[in-house]
Amino acid sequence: MNEQISFGLLIKIFREQRGWPQEQLALITGLSDRTIQRIENNENSPSDTSIMALAHAFDTSFENMKELAERPQIFEERVAEIWEALNDADLLPRLSSGRDLARTMMNNELFHFEHEPLQDNQQADLIGGFIQEIKDCSDMWNDFEEIDRARAEVAFNERIQELDTHGFWVFGITRKEKLRFQSEEVRCTPLSRQFETKIKIDCYKYE
Repeated sequence: MNEQISFGLLIKIFREQRGWPQEQLALITGLSDRTIQRIENNENSPSDTSIMALAHAFDTSFENMKELAERPQIFEERVAEIWEALNDADLLPRLSSGRDLARTMMNNELFHFEHEPLQDNQQADLIGGFIQEIKDCSDMWNDFEEIDRARAEVAFNERIQELDTHGFWVFGITRKEKLRFQSEEVRCTPLSRQFETKIKIDCYKYE
């Protein structure tokens, strides 16, 4: 690279490598367009919240993105490893409202949940209860009247805000996945495609 390595330049390279305009990265991360511009222009040091959002956008850990922010020259030292990780990234948009979550999970029965290691019973109750609510609602969604769906959105919104207060963000997407099933007539495992919703809950507050 001819330009001096900086964190802002790396974020620009990662974004352009995926073909994203700044507006799309802002949408994926939940950051403002102006915040993305400032980061790429190295106008100020990104906050831990911004670093976490960028880490999720490029599907890497907070620690890796933080290290790049503090010591961007390591990109040249570990370029092959970093590019491989970015190319294998599994993009999950942030779900910041009850409506976002409802639109992601509606009419779907297959879920895959991931979350950070939990530190205490309070976190276990908070995240476990949230996951259980999603499962319970998904089981009944097709039977809900419009007013029930509206109330579910409100309840999810309150849950997402509560998680945010405790330092957790929710990410999720629904897509077609290849599923294997065992045939009783023939000894094989045919492939089928069915919609699966992936929900990931990550902590964005670090000491």
